[in-house]
Amino acid sequence: MGDVGTKKVFENEKIRIWELFLDPGEKSSIHTHHCDYYFYVVEGSRLEIYSADDELVTVAEPQDGEVQGFQVQGERLVDPSGQLQDVPATHWARNGGKSRYREILVELKT
Repeated sequence: MGDVGTKKVFENEKIRIWELFLDPGEKSSIHTHHCDYYFYVVEGSRLEIYSADDELVTVAEPQDGEVQGFQVQGERLVDPSGQLQDVPATHWARNGGKSRYREILVELKT
């Protein structure tokens, strides 16, 4: 399993901060989220989320400046606001857009 982001930029006993960036057509590694998290979209694009079985789960188009989050509930990630579709905790993403995607992801360790 890979990391939840491209580069870990900070970690202490309470949080872990990642930067994730994907160029057009690029895929993330398959990974599992074990912690609730929030992410800030620095550069939005079209994101395709795939299950561990390589099945397309959902397509999202996060916009620059958005903040979104997920809670881990068993093997699913659930958006407490109800705006985003639930996704498997183990998944990978592909940038299906024409511009670079970049986010800052903050995992809550406690």
